[in-house]
Amino acid sequence: MKIYFPMLVVLFLMTPLSPVLSQTITYADLMGSSSLQSPVDDSAFARPHDAEGALHRFQGRLKIDIASTTNSGMEVWHKYLPDDPFGNFHPLPGFDFEFIQDGSHLIPVRRGLISTTHPLWDYFIGPGRVWSNKNDRGYSRAAFPFALVSRSVKCAHNGVMTFLYNDQEVSQVQYQVTQETCHFWKFDLWGRLSASYHPQQIADAKMLKANYKQELANRLPVKPYADFAKDFPKANLEAFSEGQPLEHLSTQGIYYRGVHYTDHCGTRYGKYAFCDSMMLTSFSTAKTAFPGVALMALAQDYGLSVLEQKIGDYLPETKNSPGDWSQVTFNHVVDMSSGNYDMEIPMADRPPGNFYEDSTHDQKLASALSWPHKSTPGSVFVYQTADTYILVTALTEYLKSKQAPVTDIFNYVLEKVYRPAKLPPDALFSARTHENGQINNGMPIGGYGQWWTKDAIVKLAKLLLTDGGKIGGKQVLHPQVLSDTMQQNPKDRGVDMKFYGWWYNNAAWAYPVRRLEADLSCDAWVVAMSGVSGIRVLMMPNGLIYYYFNDSEQYPFAGAIREAHQVESFCP
Repeated sequence: MKIYFPMLVVLFLMTPLSPVLSQTITYADLMGSSSLQSPVDDSAFARPHDAEGALHRFQGRLKIDIASTTNSGMEVWHKYLPDDPFGNFHPLPGFDFEFIQDGSHLIPVRRGLISTTHPLWDYFIGPGRVWSNKNDRGYSRAAFPFALVSRSVKCAHNGVMTFLYNDQEVSQVQYQVTQETCHFWKFDLWGRLSASYHPQQIADAKMLKANYKQELANRLPVKPYADFAKDFPKANLEAFSEGQPLEHLSTQGIYYRGVHYTDHCGTRYGKYAFCDSMMLTSFSTAKTAFPGVALMALAQDYGLSVLEQKIGDYLPETKNSPGDWSQVTFNHVVDMSSGNYDMEIPMADRPPGNFYEDSTHDQKLASALSWPHKSTPGSVFVYQTADTYILVTALTEYLKSKQAPVTDIFNYVLEKVYRPAKLPPDALFSARTHENGQINNGMPIGGYGQWWTKDAIVKLAKLLLTDGGKIGGKQVLHPQVLSDTMQQNPKDRGVDMKFYGWWYNNAAWAYPVRRLEADLSCDAWVVAMSGVSGIRVLMMPNGLIYYYFNDSEQYPFAGAIREAHQVESFCP
């Protein structure tokens, strides 16, 4: 089955919202065979504020019998897929995972991207909660978040699971999937499945509990989103979200003066029960956060000359390309100005060959190199995700030439930046090519194929905007490259995108505020990470970060920029 990543395809559909039902999940539901006609309100999966502690301790394997369902459904709101994507197999991959309980927390032993044998889906399994209800007849209750990650397009479709348990057994597992940031494939899944519990001691349980406690402690200080207007009375929160299609909003938030003001996470059936763990599809925000950050880190370690290294010197495959890569530098490619393309359309992002299919590295690189030479490198902006893959491959070869301790470019960023910046564990993964029949074990993709939590994306933006590329007092990103990226150097604005006034420098979008405020007394620029479907992380020159993730293909920014300037002037 061929599933193409539709970067070019405009497939906007106003998704009708399902009726939100005020409904709990009862003992009889989980133990019996009652009908399940649709998803329920997501609040039914949340631990009540006044809940009693769990009566039992869960430690062991939860195995779900995927073939057992007789009570499930699927409703597709919008798709860019064949009519019957699932064929004769169940929409969920096999589920057999270990968990440990620590107080009211249920911690999965495996975190991050979990590759499966399912032809469509991989998993994220997030930390959940446990408690007891007086009507559960002596059982304890558990719930946890999970996400299905589409193998080709890398969308995260967020869901929840819940079940009852005692020391020997579990009830059926009720699940639903009702949210995504993925405008080209929207659907609801729900059902109940038979499950079994295999109590056992978990190796390193003490360490896993300690790591999770540290993960919670590492989160940025948070307040409710509405409190921003209380703390800063000049602020008009409605102005920040001006033009925002709230019915399609996954989440939004503001980081300012050390506090993360975070909103709830929306689904088609109420507020997501595990908002802090919702997996937010990165799409092209990955270009800034991975290869863009990689070049800043490489420049810090190896000097500014890294930006002027030529692609052709590191990739012998370019010699067989119809394009000319002999004079194309790393800096040209990170600025989306390689000069190799077929159509001079700024935001074309045409998929060359079979680039967006599941493939090996050799296949993907051959597709990426298939465009002809059209213009002098550095002179014309043409947005091409495939060029980012070429850059990621060349950066890996550069590390090998330096005999670096870590020669995989994603792992290099992981060790130099992501882990020191205390990104949560679910954000420490990249989709990769498939080698030797294995899934996600090859070259990191770079231009998409990462996933954020709210805490993770704010920490990355904070590192760029307010921390000056320092972590714990140590400079990890080259200050000059970072300054150029953040539009603090008027001599290096990058490349004019010729797209609604935006510029592009070192994989970051940039907008001159004077286009909105003609009488502005300074030359202020707003820098952004941006992704298809409707994702923006706006980094304001006064240190304020405003982000949103929606799946409506709407990208409002003017209201947020104007309002941020009202909170604190962009001009000192």
